[in-house]
Amino acid sequence: IVNTDLNLQLNDEDASETSSQLSTAVATADSTNWEFWLRQDFSPSASNFSKIYLSANSNDLNGSLNGYYIQVGGISGGDDALELYKQTSTSSELLISGEVGAVADESIPIRVRVQRDGAGNWELLVDYTGGTNFVLQGTAQDGTHNLGSFFGIVCNYTATRSDKFFLDDFLIDPLFVDNTAPELIAATDIAADKIDLLFNEPIEVSSLAISQFSISGGLNITAAEPDNANSSLLHLTLDGAMTS
Repeated sequence: IVNTDLNLQLNDEDASETSSQLSTAVATADSTNWEFWLRQDFSPSASNFSKIYLSANSNDLNGSLNGYYIQVGGISGGDDALELYKQTSTSSELLISGEVGAVADESIPIRVRVQRDGAGNWELLVDYTGGTNFVLQGTAQDGTHNLGSFFGIVCNYTATRSDKFFLDDFLIDPLFVDNTAPELIAATDIAADKIDLLFNEPIEVSSLAISQFSISGGLNITAAEPDNANSSLLHLTLDGAMTS
């Protein structure tokens, strides 16, 4: 929800989940700056922490994806730190770890800035008072995933923490404007009435239309659906079986 202080706030009223996520389509390229403000009204633990996905190729942030995220907490004891991770499929690799124990206490606001240049050089900066006096926490070099399609938040929590996450002041600059059409790399028949299309970049789901695709042989395309794990892959369904 957006609360009365105009913060974005987790609000699982029946505390029925252990993880909630929110994502939005945001295109980013190799050179991008991100900023956000966050407050967690609890001492983080292995069960209570947040992830801010700066860049992801899937809108399911709890699934298999390629991208980068900031993790706030999630370490047992008082060693909770601000950390930058790279995720490839379902595996995560730590790139930068901030000051150990700096986010271990409750109700401490932080403001985070992450910078990445065109060569894949990363900088993690933070103001542990929530202001704009940023202090460099570390650097890393990684250019594995250069293009992102989604930005989002994952809150992991127990029942007593189901309304204790607050976020605000999101900034992503520059937003990537893609003026080059996707290139079809491969078309694979996976069943008599189904074809998979693989492109050289993620496909914007909101712009998909059946009319953009055609097939010869007297068949019609009845559905064009993106793959849940790979946003560069589309599944087409036909109204009849193809002839071998």
